[in-house]
Amino acid sequence: MALYYYLLARGTAGRVAANFYLVPGTVALAAWALLGERLTPLAVVGFAIASAGVSWWPAPRAARAPAPAQDGRMTALPVVWVSKSL
Repeated sequence: MALYYYLLARGTAGRVAANFYLVPGTVALAAWALLGERLTPLAVVGFAIASAGVSWWPAPRAARAPAPAQDGRMTALPVVWVSKSL
């Protein structure tokens, strides 16, 4: 749990949650290497698919300002929410 809180404090919740798909495969590889457990081909394929899915998860992008039009005006206006309280 300490690792979970450490990652959550330094990343987005979606990225941290996606990394948890690697836990079963990592434990299976550790059990194979340290305890001599049998690792089936289906388990290896599943770990490869999970690893590929986590690595393809999009990284957060920085927000970009709208590009100015050819005549120098902005192409998009900022959205402003106005609330009137009675």
